[in-house]
Amino acid sequence: MTDHKGFKDASNIINLMFQETFGKTAYEHQVEAVFLVAFLGLTTLLVSGTSTGKTAIMHSIALLLGGVTIVVVPLKGLGSQQKIRANSAHPRILSFHLDNIKKDDRPKIIKFLKKKHPKHSIVIFLSPQTLDLPSWKNLLAHWITKKMLTFVAIDEAHTVPSDGITYRKEFLRQRGNLFTRLPPSVRVLAMTATMTAKLFDKFCRVTGLKFDDKGVIWKTCVRRDLGFYVAPNAPTLVPMKKLLLVHLNVKDRHVQIFCNQRSRVTGP
Repeated sequence: MTDHKGFKDASNIINLMFQETFGKTAYEHQVEAVFLVAFLGLTTLLVSGTSTGKTAIMHSIALLLGGVTIVVVPLKGLGSQQKIRANSAHPRILSFHLDNIKKDDRPKIIKFLKKKHPKHSIVIFLSPQTLDLPSWKNLLAHWITKKMLTFVAIDEAHTVPSDGITYRKEFLRQRGNLFTRLPPSVRVLAMTATMTAKLFDKFCRVTGLKFDDKGVIWKTCVRRDLGFYVAPNAPTLVPMKKLLLVHLNVKDRHVQIFCNQRSRVTGP
């Protein structure tokens, strides 16, 4: 990837954006993903472990491309959390949440986008159920006609073929409701921490998306199994945490102990 024409100059821009926006240097896979999507316009799949900065990639691409970004969020309740994170990421990001299960931001979105806001990148988090609504299809058609839509991201992409077959059929209708409607100018990024080659083939068939070999980033993330000893009669859980840290040989931030009483997790 690093020998691709223009990658060196682009990576400097991307790293500068990460430093200014997030206060840190980007990981290699973050730079590569932003480069593929924002600079080359390739439909891209990123398979990367939890807490490896996939959200920052999405925010960066939205800032670079401007306009409207759509993020398909399969997991219930995750969209509202993502909205808060996006709004706090950068002053130029303004995010909304669409979900037909509960009251969402549709009126706010319609009102806001009637005006021109070139200083903002608009990020809209929506559930697969929303894709079935006629009102959503009308909004999408409007954004495409006005050339406002620039970027589509699919979070937890592995759930589209897996859960769609057995649980929520809305996942399987994304092809007709979303992907076949997108013009070539709209960039697409699928992200997940869990994907197999077989599941990836199903994902491509379900969505109709086509991925070039250069547009697939498979970053392995090996997680060690955790085993620990529980002493329910201990006067405090703090000694247990210290025991875990020694036993597992991990940093303190990697161990969290949850308890129903604050007093039980405090002590010497």
